[in-house]
Order: sequence, then structure tokens, then C-alpha cells
Amino acid sequence: AEVTRRSKTLDVFVDGERAEIALVDAAVTYQAFVGARAVWQLDSLAELYLTRAEPASIGLSSIGSRIRPMAMDDQHGLYVRLAGEAGPNATVVRAPVAPGVINDIQVQEWALLIPRERHTVDVCPGTVALDGEREVELYPRRRVEIALNADGPLVVDIARVHEHLARTSASRVR
Repeated sequence: AEVTRRSKTLDVFVDGERAEIALVDAAVTYQAFVGARAVWQLDSLAELYLTRAEPASIGLSSIGSRIRPMAMDDQHGLYVRLAGEAGPNATVVRAPVAPGVINDIQVQEWALLIPRERHTVDVCPGTVALDGEREVELYPRRRVEIALNADGPLVVDIARVHEHLARTSASRVR
């Protein structure tokens, strides 16, 4: 209990039934198929749903951290709609989207995600990439919704593990 934290999740519903979850991000893309699962072509991104947006992170969640930093245990999540090209209302953020890769990204709008509030994904055709590992395909006559779930699994907090070891005798050799 001393070294774990409750993680939020993004629940992905397909035609009303929960089909998948993501621990960090759900990236909505215009690509009909995401080859190796990770999203590398930022111009194909339409929307991001994030459980956290921590400033020290690398990856798609770092985009959100440049708009509204959010920790794992904050009660809200973050929605980000990206702009295909720079418009008059777009905000440009510079974020580390991959190790050694820093990009400028056009953000059209953002909003806080409220737990259990479902958001319909309107991109079609396309894909929702989940944590860069799994995907849900978007095609006609398929309703896909995403909702923040505040009651996700317990996850080990590595920094807390090291702090605990430093405070106890468990890491002392003599």
C-alpha cells in the first residue's frame, strides 16, 4: 500500500460494450491501420484522450502536459483535439513525442475529462491506438466511445519504492 497508487483508465466502448482499456492514452488517428501499434505520424492524429499529462513524460501524453499538466492521481483526465494546420485559434506546443524527438504540435482545443462521461469518437475511417500497444478500428456503423474511469488498477510507483527503501533498512548492506 505504501508504494502503489490508483491509476485512472480510459474505457473504450464499442457499440455500448466495454471492449478495451488504456492506462495512459487513447490516440484517435485518421489511419485505418496502425502498423506497429505506436503512432509515429503526428499529422495522422486527430484527438488524444489522456489519463495523465506529466511534464517529465515522453510520448503522446507529453503533448497534453504542455497544455494542462495532470498527475496520475488527479481526479480528471484530458482531451486534446489537434489541428491539421495552423488556424487562427490553434495553440502550438513543443513536446517530446519520442526519445530524442521534439515536435511542434497544433492544438485546436482541449478540455478536462470527467469520470464516467462518455465521449463519442467521430473520426471514420480511422483507428484508436491504446497505449501504443493495441487498437480499435473505426468504421461506419460502429459506435466508439471513450470514458475516463477513476477506479483503475493499483500500479507500483517506482519513486515511492526507492523512497521506501531509503527510509528503511531493507537497502542497507551493513
